[in-house]
Amino acid sequence: MEEIVKALEAALAYQVPPLPLAPLHFRSSNEYQRPLKPLHWEKTPALVGSLWDVSHNEGIQSRAPEIDISELESLFCKHKYRSQPGYEQHKSETIIRLVHPERASNCEIVLHNIQLPPPDLMKTILGLDSHALSVDQVYNLIEFCPTNEEMEMLKSYKGDKKNLGRCEQFFLECAKIPRIEPKLRVFAFTATFSCRANSFSDTLNTIKESTKEIKESTKLVKIMQIILMMGNKLNVGTTEGSASGFKLDSVEKLGDTCATDTNITLLHFLCKVVAEQTPELLDFYKDLVHLHDAYWIHIKSLYEGKSAMIEGFEKVQEEFDILANDGGLHNPFKMALGSFLDSAGAELRRLNAFFDEVDRYAESLVLYFGEDPSHYSWKQVIISLVRFIEMFKKAHNQNKRWEDAKKKKLQGTVKKSQLHITSMKIKPT
Repeated sequence: MEEIVKALEAALAYQVPPLPLAPLHFRSSNEYQRPLKPLHWEKTPALVGSLWDVSHNEGIQSRAPEIDISELESLFCKHKYRSQPGYEQHKSETIIRLVHPERASNCEIVLHNIQLPPPDLMKTILGLDSHALSVDQVYNLIEFCPTNEEMEMLKSYKGDKKNLGRCEQFFLECAKIPRIEPKLRVFAFTATFSCRANSFSDTLNTIKESTKEIKESTKLVKIMQIILMMGNKLNVGTTEGSASGFKLDSVEKLGDTCATDTNITLLHFLCKVVAEQTPELLDFYKDLVHLHDAYWIHIKSLYEGKSAMIEGFEKVQEEFDILANDGGLHNPFKMALGSFLDSAGAELRRLNAFFDEVDRYAESLVLYFGEDPSHYSWKQVIISLVRFIEMFKKAHNQNKRWEDAKKKKLQGTVKKSQLHITSMKIKPT
């Protein structure tokens, strides 16, 4: 232990106390001290003969550079303070917050993502410029429209409005536009109308095309006639015999009608008959190209979509009529709405006419299968057909597996018989 202590004392004998390096010259700055990013280094003492000792002895302080502390702080501050073009916070003034901190913070996040100063944002809204604002951003702005209480609070503020926070500045810009929230909702509707109308039109077209395909499929008719023939044969002598037709949902019962001594159902027998005698009908479902797309259509949603477009259009018309009291400031908004109402009105009239046409198509399909449209819907026809097709495919595949298994079993039996005959021929007498 004494040896270790002596060694440490000897080492310390060569160490000089830290000497102050030449002071760096900083340009004075009157700004407040920002929190800076630290340099994570590992300090070392200025030992005799080290670089730091040499630097001190050579008088480096006479050539020390002049450093601009403002630039240093700007480059290496912990938080970067950015301002949008045309919208600058005054650093020398304290930012005044009037809105609830959490709401103000969330509002400023929305404004930051939009990347437009409030005055330009209002021009974008009044111009219905959907290229500068996405629909999601418009809906976010609706959430942060100032309430009456917030507007009263801003009106009662007597200080310099330039010192208000960004959220408050946005609220002040909103106050310059009457009925800002209805205008934003109108904006959202105009931005989504084209997409809604196209989707609605595509759905109507699917209903129309699937209906035409079903009614024009001769293969489907022949399949139904075979089912009718088999059903009348089974129902001979009963009240259900001699039928001229059957309800469509009856096809689902084919899989429930089992043979006496086997697992074969009437559906398996149907597939067997078709495969053996009319194999060209096995792919009857390929005629129904739009059937599966039609299966996923929700008629209730279709009616709701139609109502939403009509209601939204009426809101736009209402806002357009009110604009007469808003003054000339909002003429660009009025012009944009007028143009939209002309084009959207024509599109709505076309969609309404198409809807009525497709409604008649759907009703004709129900009547085609002998059903009452007041008790049986177009969608029920689609569901019954999709289920029947899936059952038909499954039963046909089962028939093929059973047939393959039967062939393999027969081949095995024949092979055994041949081996037995061969062994009998070579057996010594």
